Amino acid sequence: MWVADPARIRAHMPAVLLAFGPIEAIADYVGPDWGAVSQPDLFEQPTRTDEVARYIEHRIYAAGRLYWRMARSPSVADTRELLKDLEGRLAAVARSMRRLEHARNAFNAARGLDADDEEFPSNDRWESLSVAIEDGWDRVTFLQRRDVDVGELLEQPPTNRKAPERVLWEALFALLQECGIEPLEKYQALIYTLRAAHLLFEIDPPPNAGSVGYVKSEFLKPQPGSGNQQGIG
Repeated sequence: MWVADPARIRAHMPAVLLAFGPIEAIADYVGPDWGAVSQPDLFEQPTRTDEVARYIEHRIYAAGRLYWRMARSPSVADTRELLKDLEGRLAAVARSMRRLEHARNAFNAARGLDADDEEFPSNDRWESLSVAIEDGWDRVTFLQRRDVDVGELLEQPPTNRKAPERVLWEALFALLQECGIEPLEKYQALIYTLRAAHLLFEIDPPPNAGSVGYVKSEFLKPQPGSGNQQGIG
């Protein structure tokens, strides 16, 4: 998973933020209830502009972490299949342990423990292992329920049809629009912004201009029920 590196942030974050333009204008556009810092640093009294700038940076970091979750982790659909497999394996192990109860003392003795030690009952590692397996089985069974949104718990989009790069770009497009940047190319060409974002998040290769144009056109297609809001441009 991506971890913020101070040197990389200093080198590339300014170029990403350049697309957002003057933070003061964004603070006026989004109003007083957007992007507040819930727990400001001790002895620090951030201005409204400071709060907005910090919130934008946090949202940019979140977009990068979303990319790496999608790039390195199985999709939600694959995760469900893996959970189903794990559920079956845990159930089989739990059944085997119940059948092997007679091996309990031998198991503990092999670890240099006394299962009948009343003074230190926590030394019963067989029981601890059995409880852990049963607990894991219950948790995996819960995740298999139809009413449980695994995608939300994993903080991943529920689809595996989009490339991780596209999800990153769309997250940044949405943030720019939320900040009132209309059109999206107002302050600099998007390819430069996304190139800086790729460098910030250590994503190789750099964004392809043709792909960026396609994703942007798809992103900007009118959605049913969407209204026009005047940006700050």
